[in-house]
Amino acid sequence: MDKLSAFTNVKGKYQYRNVFGMDKAQFEKLFVHFEKQYKENTIVEYEERKLTYSTNNNGLTARFKLIPDARLRQYLHISIYYIRQYPTFDVLGWNIGKTKQEACKIVHQWFGLFIKSLDSCKVLPARDLKHLPEVVANLLGEGVVDEEELDLIVDVTEREINRPRYNQKEKYSGKKKRHTVKNTIISTVCLVVLFLGKTHDGSTHDFTMLKKDCPKEEVIDNQVFINGTLWGDLGYQGILQLYEGLTVEIPYKRKRKSKNNPNPELTEEEKIYNRKVGSTRVKVEHAIGGIKVSRVTSHTFRGRKKGWNDDVMLVATALYNFKKLY
Repeated sequence: MDKLSAFTNVKGKYQYRNVFGMDKAQFEKLFVHFEKQYKENTIVEYEERKLTYSTNNNGLTARFKLIPDARLRQYLHISIYYIRQYPTFDVLGWNIGKTKQEACKIVHQWFGLFIKSLDSCKVLPARDLKHLPEVVANLLGEGVVDEEELDLIVDVTEREINRPRYNQKEKYSGKKKRHTVKNTIISTVCLVVLFLGKTHDGSTHDFTMLKKDCPKEEVIDNQVFINGTLWGDLGYQGILQLYEGLTVEIPYKRKRKSKNNPNPELTEEEKIYNRKVGSTRVKVEHAIGGIKVSRVTSHTFRGRKKGWNDDVMLVATALYNFKKLY
């Protein structure tokens, strides 16, 4: 028996959900887009080969061949399994009857198509603010940007990585006491992730990341932020001055001890306000927890390929949105 088919023979809905992190019905909906993207890419590549062969006049003939439907399902299962369980390529290769190198090649070969299929489902978060209104329309519905006031919650998620060979100081997080990478996340109170910032080194401060990912001139002109409310935590001290004119809610910070005020305390009104901010802001933590169901984002990241840690975070976030909406 072909060991690649092992993933398609998972028994029972609970076992399937534990292995792949989604229901069988959700997989079938995603596979429709995956198959469509594969056929479109294959046709484009065939036409390019056909043109190249006819131009070179070397006697070769371009052939059009599609992978069988069953095999295509296996490749999508492998891609989802890798994101959900994050096995080493040795273990993945053993599971599918391939070598470590062959397993690595399969994952990387189909990963680009995997991202395109998620984009076709319109569940990818925005990576820059100019695309944010379009993403909001895709994820929440047309007209939401103009007609409703959105509660947007901003936070940072941190992922542990192996100790890098170079630039160890830049990657080291003083908060986590280990080497990490970080991303800014903006979600709604309904736990849909709208924005995923670039991947930054672990030593970068949360507020510095926000200023780089969401520049002032782009935020104050963005209809999503103009009509909505931005909620943050105490890591964003200075955000009120940065985004002056927008509705921004962050908790009060207790003052430092001094000779004149040896026991500083918040007033009762400030404590009530902080509880209100905390009860709203905690929902982004639930969204981050949903993303980290994919173990590629919660286990120590081993990859060293340039941009790979950013790609897997994008896919894990898109899969989380897909499961929320589908």
